[in-house]
Amino acid sequence: MARDFVAVKIDIDRMGNGKRVGLGLRAGHDGGIPWFLFADPSAPLLREKPSDAGSVPGKIAPLQRRKAAILATADGPEGNVGCPMSKAERTHFMSMIRAARLTLTDKELEVIANALHAYAREVVGERADQ
Repeated sequence: MARDFVAVKIDIDRMGNGKRVGLGLRAGHDGGIPWFLFADPSAPLLREKPSDAGSVPGKIAPLQRRKAAILATADGPEGNVGCPMSKAERTHFMSMIRAARLTLTDKELEVIANALHAYAREVVGERADQ
């Protein structure tokens, strides 16, 4: 996967502006952590959002994500698939990879899907097949 993707971790509690960036990336969605997205890095992902929130003490000035930069998010049909264990979560995760891949082949995607299923079976047992 490293051939097509670069992992970037944003710690919303420990990084300067981490919460502001996290709120912008989530675009108003809630649903726990871990959460991730696949983005097109060819242009800025976030931009300043016109608002007066930055002038209110204790409020975080919002950022707005550029919709065209978002290839896929962990917000699946049944909620956040941050750690895809169920069949539906893994299906959504693999659709994300398909949408964002550059050079990964269908055969390589099959290897990833099989490894993810094996890991889910190890962690949650037969529930991974549901």
